[in-house]
Amino acid sequence: MIIDNNKMIDLFAEYDLPRYYHRCADVVLASDDYKAKKIVYFGNEDDDLVNNHIQLRVCFDDSFIITVNTTSDELIEECFSYVDKHPNTDVEMRTPYDKNLQNNSIISRFSVREAKYPLNPVYYMHTRQELIKTPTKKDVAVSLLDQCSIEEIRDNIRRGLLDGEEMDPDETMDPNVFYAMGYKDIKTFIIRVNGNVIGYLRGENGFSNVYDIGWVYIDPKYRNRGYAAHLVKCFSEYMFDNGFIPHYGHAISKQSVCVAEKCGFKCDDEHSVCVGLKRL
Repeated sequence: MIIDNNKMIDLFAEYDLPRYYHRCADVVLASDDYKAKKIVYFGNEDDDLVNNHIQLRVCFDDSFIITVNTTSDELIEECFSYVDKHPNTDVEMRTPYDKNLQNNSIISRFSVREAKYPLNPVYYMHTRQELIKTPTKKDVAVSLLDQCSIEEIRDNIRRGLLDGEEMDPDETMDPNVFYAMGYKDIKTFIIRVNGNVIGYLRGENGFSNVYDIGWVYIDPKYRNRGYAAHLVKCFSEYMFDNGFIPHYGHAISKQSVCVAEKCGFKCDDEHSVCVGLKRL
């Protein structure tokens, strides 16, 4: 069964994203246009739209993103037969089943060009009760970024007190950069020790009720002292206080994994592997 209509776009936002990425209730995209022009749905008559199916999203005129939530050879072949009709498109595939990458319908047509998120686990948290309290640290303060803080950060970078390459406010804290990417809002939290800025956390509101941690930075001189976990805890408490769900996104390093788990975030072990496919 193939369904190709506008209603599938709404169903994708309502069911697929929350279940397979955020695992949170009532998650919808904040932006009106998430770049998917249409969705082709491959499934069986008794499918419930979130299990045992394939969704093929046409994101631009020249690219597909295929979400595979099935091990059915018939559905996979049907999907990639559809792809064959569009030979000039780029193809990416997201699947919770690694063995799908060895499916004959796929390997006879494609080789893996790149794996975007094969090793970076997704961490999520639903309620404040899941948040593990970290010990209160004296002389440590966390606050939202303001213009005075930006000037202070710039001054510290000039004086060599901060690593400017990773903490340049013009690159990492400019809201206009993120609004252009479709985010509804960003919030940047800075952490001070004895009054000096030592790091920051950026939360990105790409979903109406979720702020995702896009970046956590602690000055190398202050690492391995629990400051990152304290910053994540304060961010999470702020989000719960204001009716939002904190989310950790993809943990890009062992240190990120440690911080996420130290604060009580749960690992989504079914997070999708995202691979770029190259036509043979």
